Amino acid sequence: MARAGFFAGFLKPCAVAAFLALVAACGGGGGGGEPVRTVTTVTVSSPTSTPKQGDTVQLTAVARDQFGDVVPGTTATWSSSAPTVATVSTTGLLQALAGGSVAVTATINSVPGTLTLTITPRVTTTVTVSSPTASPSVGETVQLTVVARDQFGDVLAGKAVSWSTSDANAATISATGLLQAVAPGTVVATATIDGLPGSLTLTVVPGAAASVTISSPTATPQAGTTVQLTAVVRDRDGNLVPGATVGWSTSDARIATVSASGLLLALTPGSVVTTATSGGVAGSVSLLVLGPPAAYFINGVEYAFDYQLDAQGRVDNYRISQREGIVYPVGPAGDVNVRECTGSLYGSYRCTGWYRSMTGEAGRIVAVEQNLSWPSSDTYSYGQFGLAEIKESSRLSARQSTDSTSTLSYDEAGRLSEVWTSSLVVSGGSETWNTTATIELDSQGRLLRAGIVTCSSWYGCRESSTAWAYDLAGFMSSAGTTTYSVDADGWLVSRQQESGTLDTYLITRSGGRVAEEQFTQAYPRMFYGGSRPQRVRYQLGRLPVEPLFVPRALTGLNGADYFGVISSHHR
Repeated sequence: MARAGFFAGFLKPCAVAAFLALVAACGGGGGGGEPVRTVTTVTVSSPTSTPKQGDTVQLTAVARDQFGDVVPGTTATWSSSAPTVATVSTTGLLQALAGGSVAVTATINSVPGTLTLTITPRVTTTVTVSSPTASPSVGETVQLTVVARDQFGDVLAGKAVSWSTSDANAATISATGLLQAVAPGTVVATATIDGLPGSLTLTVVPGAAASVTISSPTATPQAGTTVQLTAVVRDRDGNLVPGATVGWSTSDARIATVSASGLLLALTPGSVVTTATSGGVAGSVSLLVLGPPAAYFINGVEYAFDYQLDAQGRVDNYRISQREGIVYPVGPAGDVNVRECTGSLYGSYRCTGWYRSMTGEAGRIVAVEQNLSWPSSDTYSYGQFGLAEIKESSRLSARQSTDSTSTLSYDEAGRLSEVWTSSLVVSGGSETWNTTATIELDSQGRLLRAGIVTCSSWYGCRESSTAWAYDLAGFMSSAGTTTYSVDADGWLVSRQQESGTLDTYLITRSGGRVAEEQFTQAYPRMFYGGSRPQRVRYQLGRLPVEPLFVPRALTGLNGADYFGVISSHHR
């Protein structure tokens, strides 16, 4: 232990002597050695002296000693004279915040270095509004965007925006720039930033097709004619969709075809559905293609025949008139210029034509008048069981006239029992005729036999009789000397009188309906004139369910059947 302590004490003085010798060798002594280097200046530099607002700039601080040499390995402490204009991080990263002047200082070893910078403020100079579409549809929402740029063309982010539209009826816009298209029209959307507006003009268009409506100038085009159809496309709000593409088609190309422009060509009679399609939405219209126009022929001469059908498909009223370009006979022998029945032939009606008129109530004839030089008239009255009275009056000249009244009597069961007729004939003198017909009915209540007593004021009384017969279908086949033939549907085919007068009737049917009627005499004779070949052609697509001029067959069950056929309109 004593030995170790000795060496330890010896080494300490030697180590100190060696350290002092080394310092002297390095010039650290007080006599003639190099001085110690210390930081004497700090220089701060920037890549730009005028950074722009919002820029970040890396500053650099360089320390130099008393010899002007860079002192490496130094650390600077950074500060800003105006933190609202610019801030600087511990690493010298400057953040330009607002326009203005700022002094940035870097301090190294308590030695400051300062750099004055001028921050250039960024001013909003342009505001640009954009939209993903220039033509939003009604009901559509569109997110608009806005870009603000400064005087350097740089985008300014984070700016407060105020939005507005020029017409809230066309479009509205939210605070975030979400535009809602309301109605068709032109609207200007404006975004305002820092008091500077930027605008975008948009055209609000109707929305997608929600309905297609077809219109046609006629619902009953004639075969061989063309009809321009029109399709109107609307959106869900009922706005027109202009310029909408429309595709056309028909349900049966044999009846009608339609072009890409909606021009329909009617080909043959029949029903056809025409469809217009736009944007997957379809609209249809049903059309009835008609055949040749209806016509009325008298002695082979064609007249126009216009008619209307009632809800049951029967001819309800009609009009016969001359066609242009046809030379017609004149006078009663040539028959009509215009003959028409107005109202409803199954209700109240009035028929007129060539000095004649006919009126009816409840579908039954009540009067026929002829207004020539010497007028005549027939009137019909009805009671509980049907025809009750007929009055006839005619003037043949100033001294010749005939007036008669026929009265029909019925039993309690409503069956005809008696017909009494009183006539006054004036022709140079006056003659009175009274006729009483006592009716006998068969087991079915039909006319069977009539015992007739006729008395004249000049010639006294005489007796006669009339008998009726029926076919297997129950229709009258004869009445005295007049014979009838009937078709399977109960319409007259012929009426033959003892005098030789023959009236014929023919019905041409199509699809269970009446296409044509041919006849030599329509009833009552006074209104329709003399016997001559006549024909009615109905228009295909508007065929009636029953004939108009051909009379029904007689059954003998109606009191009017006693007189034979009175009127084709007398049902």
